Amino acid sequence: NWKATCLHEAVWWKQPKNLKYFIQKGLSSNTVDGNGHSPLHWAIWGANPNNEDSLKTAKVLINILLQDGVNKSLKNQGGKTAYDLAVEKELKEIAATIKP
Repeated sequence: NWKATCLHEAVWWKQPKNLKYFIQKGLSSNTVDGNGHSPLHWAIWGANPNNEDSLKTAKVLINILLQDGVNKSLKNQGGKTAYDLAVEKELKEIAATIKP
């Protein structure tokens, strides 16, 4: 059961304007889904290392989350941070940005 929030969905569907809107309305960027994944985890999943547009959008979304003070140390139920996922996907530039 994912139990995703509006923030997770805005990240998944690559909608920076909606992400900002929901944050401005008071939703926490540190909220997790049913598996312990934060919107930051979802942003890493959505980043395709072989697609420049995908990477560009992921960076925009990640910067919005960072500006909101997202906790980079949050771990999912598997014990992984978003940084761990970025390293696994070889997203070096993004990983450097979100290292806890």
